[in-house]
Amino acid sequence: MAEQAFADPQVRAVLLEIDSSGGEAGGVFDLAQRLRTLAETSGKPLWAIADEAALSAAYAIASAADRIWLTRTAEVGSIGVVAVHVDESMADAKAGLNYTFLHAGAHKVDGHPHAPLPAPVAADIQADIEQLYDQFIALVARFRRLTPEAIRDTEARVYRGEAALRVGLADRIGTRADAITALHRQLAMRDGRRSRNESAARASHPSQLTQKETYMIDHNTTDAPVEDVHEDGAPNSSPTPPPLDEAAITAQVEQRLRRQLAELTEIAAQAKRIGVTVDPALALARGVTPDALRQSVLKQAAERDVAQDIVAQAPAPASTQPQSVADSPLVKAAQAYGGRK
Repeated sequence: MAEQAFADPQVRAVLLEIDSSGGEAGGVFDLAQRLRTLAETSGKPLWAIADEAALSAAYAIASAADRIWLTRTAEVGSIGVVAVHVDESMADAKAGLNYTFLHAGAHKVDGHPHAPLPAPVAADIQADIEQLYDQFIALVARFRRLTPEAIRDTEARVYRGEAALRVGLADRIGTRADAITALHRQLAMRDGRRSRNESAARASHPSQLTQKETYMIDHNTTDAPVEDVHEDGAPNSSPTPPPLDEAAITAQVEQRLRRQLAELTEIAAQAKRIGVTVDPALALARGVTPDALRQSVLKQAAERDVAQDIVAQAPAPASTQPQSVADSPLVKAAQAYGGRK
């Protein structure tokens, strides 16, 4: 979803809305780095908001953002690593179970739950935890422009509200609407700076200026005050930028979601006719694209020896008439399948 947003020319910035207590370490550092790379190569701002939690692995993802917002009751931090071993040997004995592991390689079954954890195995696991911890600290310190010592000193604590700002794990407190307004303001200020820079560049070559542009330069001194703003878009002085039209933004988002849900529903209807069950609402909630859902349906159909008769075809654009049910490639495949009895 992030890659699609950064590649979309109509998207000017990306806001990650995070509400997670964390998860597995596998792949999280690569994901965070990928998000930062997408933002840097596209030149689009990447912000995140903890609404209501960005902890552990979820904070690793949030740290990739240029700015981290959090709601008043949100929590961030828990920058640490944990592994759990459960010794089930006593429960096994009570249940009358006795496990015997036949294996090659001395460490093949290290950490299995049917015996107490040997000290050497615990030491190996702890060493792996420490290495992941060092990587976690280095990632957050680099993205947040803090020292590794400052991150290590948190000792994986969880911080809420103002406390998170004091230790540098977040930048602003506010609602999602506040974050979007500030992001909109930052984009407007950036556009204004770019426009002034372009005008100044043209002014250095008067022969390239139109008569109107020359008049504007002559009647606007370079000493005119410019509103001072923070990097996160919050103004320092009294002038206030035009308010964000949240209703318009909401309408655009809803329109896009409706189009996507309609396409997912069409795919689900076609899939149902050949016995493949799809929940379009769940697919939309999980961020599954229509192309990805279509491929999933084809894969399931292939497992039932039907896919050879199916040709993937996207639904007709909204501006054209909807495809007839009789023309559906999935329906044709189902009919052909039914005729092979």
